[in-house]
Parts: sequence; C-alpha cells; structure tokens
Amino acid sequence: MTKNDIIDDISSKTEMSKKNIKKVIECLSETVKNYLLSGKNIYWRKFCTFYIKKRAKKVARNISKGVSINVPAHNIPALKFSKYFVNKIKEKLPV
Repeated sequence: MTKNDIIDDISSKTEMSKKNIKKVIECLSETVKNYLLSGKNIYWRKFCTFYIKKRAKKVARNISKGVSINVPAHNIPALKFSKYFVNKIKEKLPV
C-alpha cells in the first residue's frame, strides 16, 4: 500500500477531499519527524510508539574486502507497536 492508496481509502470512507487528506498525512509525517529530531518520543495510544533508539559503537566486517570497520555510536528512529495492536493482528490473521 502506498501513500496514494491510503489517501484514496480515507477519501472513500470520509467526505474529505484527497487534497486535504494528503495535506494532513504530510503534516503528520512532518510532525513525527520534527518531534524525533528534537529528541521527543511520540506515544500513539493503542497503535504505536515512535522513539529514538541508541546504537552502541561496534566493529563490523566488510566481507568482500576482508577488513574491519569501526561503526561509531549513533541514533536511529524506531517504531514499536502497542500490545493492543499486536494482539488485534494476531486475532485477525491466521499463521
């Protein structure tokens, strides 16, 4: 599913125009990005948590060249789904 598919789906379920829905989705993604860049977590109850995950420094290997590479400590954006959401998926989708 793409962003346009989501816009079409929401538009068909509501009376909002696709233009307005697109603007809301882009504003939401920009807000999430800005909060994470400022070091704040986002808690979306019954859905997920957006947060910054700290990665420790490590030594990695470039297998094709056979050399070790030092990877410094860094931060990455992460997403963790709520237990409520995970359980709903488990109930609805067979293995």
